[in-house]
Parts: sequence; C-alpha cells; structure tokens
Amino acid sequence: MSVVLRPEQNAIILEPCSRPGPGEGAGGWLVPEDIAARLDLDLPKLRKLTSSTCCFLGGRVDDPGIYFRQYFGVIIGGRKLVYVNGVGRRGADGSWRTSAFSVCDGGSEFWGVLYDPETRTFSDLAFNGSA
Repeated sequence: MSVVLRPEQNAIILEPCSRPGPGEGAGGWLVPEDIAARLDLDLPKLRKLTSSTCCFLGGRVDDPGIYFRQYFGVIIGGRKLVYVNGVGRRGADGSWRTSAFSVCDGGSEFWGVLYDPETRTFSDLAFNGSA
C-alpha cells in the first residue's frame, strides 16, 4: 500500500535520525498519481538494489510490496525525484497514510530509497540503524 504525501511533510523525512536521507535542502513537489502508479509498477526492480550505507550494508528489500510506502516529491540537483519511505507493517500505526512516518532505529523494518520517474530506476537505498 502506498500514499503520496504533500511537500509540506518533506521536512520531517528529509533527515531521518538513523539513516541517510535524500539530502539536506532538497526542494519539494507534489507527486502526480500517474507517477506514483508507475513507481508501484516498477517496485519489483527495487529487489536488485543493495544498500551502500553503514546500516545493513549490502542489504536488500526482498519484498517491497509488503511495506507501507510513503511517496515524497524531492528536487535534488534540479531533478524531480520521488523519495520512498518504507515502513514495516509491524512498526506502523494508521497515521502513515496522512503524516510523514519517521522513527529512530528499527533496522530493516524501515528504509528509504530514491526513484527517478524519468529513468524509472531506484538509487540510494538506506535502512534505519538497529540500536
């Protein structure tokens, strides 16, 4: 299940407390439903990507469809990208549908990744810390 959240919510998710985020100062935009639908179709591609960050180095999202996903429009280097905030179903409450969901730690239950709607590719997968 996925939801597109408004750019006003970006500040909460741009700098997660226990994983690298999409980047400081990234601008925001509202992700159109057609791009969100394409992202959902492209989700299986995420299985091939491995994390290159400190936490769960080399880790993968084996089944991205089992996570709640929040989509945030970010502008990085002049490019409109989508930041996907993956939230494990065990760690989420109903607020994930309306508010940016951010937790410290939680390990592989929580992850973030960038999606480029032009190339339909994912990059910069990062998991939360496990402390």
